[in-house]
Amino acid sequence: SEEKLRVMFEAIGDGVGVTDLEATMVEVNEAFLHTFGLGDKKEAIGLTSFDLIAEKDHPKLLEHVGNILESGQSETREYTLLYNAGQEFQGETTAALMRDGSGNPVGFVSATRDITERKRTEQALRESEEKFRTIFENVNDEIIFVDENGVVIDVNERVEDIFGYKKEEVIGKNFAEVEFASPDVMMDMIQGFAETFNGDAKTRLVTYEARHRDGTPIFIEGSGNPIQLENGSMRSLAVLRDITERRRTEESLRDSEEGLNRAQQIAHVGSWEWNIVDGSYILSEEMRRIYGIDESM
Repeated sequence: SEEKLRVMFEAIGDGVGVTDLEATMVEVNEAFLHTFGLGDKKEAIGLTSFDLIAEKDHPKLLEHVGNILESGQSETREYTLLYNAGQEFQGETTAALMRDGSGNPVGFVSATRDITERKRTEQALRESEEKFRTIFENVNDEIIFVDENGVVIDVNERVEDIFGYKKEEVIGKNFAEVEFASPDVMMDMIQGFAETFNGDAKTRLVTYEARHRDGTPIFIEGSGNPIQLENGSMRSLAVLRDITERRRTEESLRDSEEGLNRAQQIAHVGSWEWNIVDGSYILSEEMRRIYGIDESM
């Protein structure tokens, strides 16, 4: 019945406006008044769609109307709208053609909603993504995103510096298909991803002997963290650092210490260091052996 239609018309949350073919308002609901900051329906009736849309978007409105008249299909556009005929805000309008009983066009019906907050959120998200992308691509560590099936979703540019692979060669492949290490080590790394997804692993640094694309062995220090998306699906974020040079330096120091100890044993000569500030001292192994000093001292 007409009464039911009237109740439904007023109950719609979006601002609904009915215009003639000249885009002049002939009927609006209460939500329409709230959306555009109008006092009552008398104030709204007689306004045109152009009165409610910022002048810069008038060409967009003409195109919108033309498309609907030509296709006969409803269409949605975003506009800069005017609140109380002055203050601009962002809105989304869906408009459709109305016809009479003979099928002739007689006007338009539109539903408009304020999307200002949504646009702000989208802008903030874009800015956040840009900041993240800048950090993601410029850190010195290799970052890998892997989905629940082990497929690499994203990597940063460091994958080429560390492993010799271009991003395009890695993204979209299963992690196990990329030869980052020997089969045994790859199994350990895959197991680490599995534990991350299952929540069994705590964030900790693990060292792997990996290999560059050209076969050169490299040492990698890495950690993994689970990430749960809004839809409930899981991702794993792995951060890997090339510590090859550090390992070489550590090995060189160990070799030097071992060489010094052997030389002192052969010459039966020890060495010691004394800190004159706190009175502490450090004895070499040979010095302890010569004087029979326990290592615990």
